[in-house]
Amino acid sequence: MKQLLQLPIIALIFCFSNSIIAQCENNFSNLPSIDNYYRTVPIRAGSLTWEETFFFEGTQKDYFSVFANNLLVGGVSPGGNLHLSWKTYQSSGPGPLNEDGSSFENPCNYFDRLWVISGSDIKLHKQNYEQGILSVENTPKDILEWPAIGNVHFKIGEENGNILDQDLAPFFDTNIDGIYNALDGDLPIYKSGVAFNSFEDVWAPYIFSLNIANDANSSMEFDGAERMNLEFLQSAYLLNCSDNQELNYSVFYSINAIYKGEEVLNDVRFGFWEDSDFGCYDNDLIGCYPPLNTSFVYNANSPEVICNPTNIEPITLAWGMARNTILLSHEMRSFIYFNNENVGNPNPNTVDPGPGFTAFNLLNARWLDGTPLTVGGSGYNPGSADETLFAFPGLPSDASSWSMVSVDLGNGDRRTITGIDTPEILSPGDNVIIDLASQVMFDPFTSHLGIFNSLEENVQAVKDAYNTMNTNPQELDACAASTCTEDCVWPGNIYADDRVDAIDILFFGAISGKGWDSGNDRDQRGGIWAPHNASNWNQELTGQNIKHADCNGDGELTESDSEIFSDNFGFTIPNSDEFQNKIEAYDPEGFKLEFDKTTIDLEGSVIDRFLNINVRPREDGESFDFAYHGVSFDIVFDSSLIVPSPAFGFEINDEYFSETMFA
Repeated sequence: MKQLLQLPIIALIFCFSNSIIAQCENNFSNLPSIDNYYRTVPIRAGSLTWEETFFFEGTQKDYFSVFANNLLVGGVSPGGNLHLSWKTYQSSGPGPLNEDGSSFENPCNYFDRLWVISGSDIKLHKQNYEQGILSVENTPKDILEWPAIGNVHFKIGEENGNILDQDLAPFFDTNIDGIYNALDGDLPIYKSGVAFNSFEDVWAPYIFSLNIANDANSSMEFDGAERMNLEFLQSAYLLNCSDNQELNYSVFYSINAIYKGEEVLNDVRFGFWEDSDFGCYDNDLIGCYPPLNTSFVYNANSPEVICNPTNIEPITLAWGMARNTILLSHEMRSFIYFNNENVGNPNPNTVDPGPGFTAFNLLNARWLDGTPLTVGGSGYNPGSADETLFAFPGLPSDASSWSMVSVDLGNGDRRTITGIDTPEILSPGDNVIIDLASQVMFDPFTSHLGIFNSLEENVQAVKDAYNTMNTNPQELDACAASTCTEDCVWPGNIYADDRVDAIDILFFGAISGKGWDSGNDRDQRGGIWAPHNASNWNQELTGQNIKHADCNGDGELTESDSEIFSDNFGFTIPNSDEFQNKIEAYDPEGFKLEFDKTTIDLEGSVIDRFLNINVRPREDGESFDFAYHGVSFDIVFDSSLIVPSPAFGFEINDEYFSETMFA
């Protein structure tokens, strides 16, 4: 009987010399994101969140918490002209603005990206600096290329002066030279407006991101409105605590809006827009609670039934559940909503805005036709004198209050604008930093609306954490970087060596084949590339404790772990010994490797560039006399010259290997 093996045999490869120029695309799939196991936050270039989700272990499913959100701004020039910075579903321009309000040249080439850094990255970078071993090789790419002033490792093209001369991304200037250089020990700071007194004090949350955008095209669809010339430095960050559900299910946002227009603007209004699809999109109810500067979304029925479209996951848990938007840096000025005109039968004056003034009306808590928001019913009550700035300000659990659950408006797809109490005048060069949080709250012991009985407690936990991060962040160390230094789990490094490679997934298969599928979970779950403390499991294989196979730390070996392996494939453990290739060209007890050519003539035909690599057991393909699970190997080429052909792939020669299964 020939031994079991899963192995590719033939690789067909061709070369070409054309380079690919990066282009900005309104791509809605495979977005860069941050996550902490409980929340996942994808972010589009030139925009903010797209399809923010939360994960429940009980069902092992992800659910929508927010479909999309963005910051909206409007103001009026001294001449009476309306200026708008209005981003909803569309993406605006990536990158910063020049001081005159113009966009950078070819911004997609440099700013069509999300910088993502973990608290463990910051911690290790500090250690490497203190030990005098900082190098390009052991510095994470997004720390090295942090888009801060003067960074020689972040190029912006000759057409833009090559090196950034604007004070964009916040950082701690270790050598106080006024420019950012990670190799000098400079450290990225997770959001604007935060300052640290010393290198030792610099703190970072579990994971944070930065993207840079501007309102280049944000008013084009609005007749009668001009662009505001705003630049946005947008941060998102997460904590990961062992015993704090309220913080684990909270996403923190910080948006630094910088005005680069030429005129003073009056009557300025800031609003946070959300399409809050909480699970299914057409049965959401919305409201606010001004004393807590919080708005919320919840389901009309619990549990939800099948969503339309059916690829959306309904929330089928009959629990008390809601999602909050919590203003952290400012008071709530107003709260209003508008409807998707294609769902239900909404009044035409309560749907998506058209001309510019209708959008500005919403920022002033008025309907499209200028009718003020008034108490009762849907809030659109022409002729009523009972004006208000807040729609549905009562708690849904209070039957006597004005909430959406107490007025049956039927199904609808609602979008909300939470008005923010900011200065009403913007002068050139002014900036406004908006801090807020998106929090999912749930309670398995409460049914439906009962969750609002604990609204204040849940919101206060987030506010307390925010205040602690601003004043004494070290108190939240247990929710930030891992403290592991020995026998750590690096998610994806299943066979605990120095890197994530094909050996790891083969080892995972061997473990699964033995039926070992559960053990101790980790205090700090998640799959980011960082060291994690983890208790040993009861099983070992070839001297390796199999706790390393639990990539997400939930105590179970599932497909989710293999997905993290895939995400982290190719990562190496920082400061580990350099990986050494140990494959011999021929080993009588191992494998025979053959290459049909050692060089490729770039002047030859495409056919001449095919490369046949042959791997087989022993010299003549004899079976081994020992058991083995699989084989992994790397084929490494100079990627500037060689790319794989989409028309060809790998093949298995069954003369050598039986019972093969290759995907």
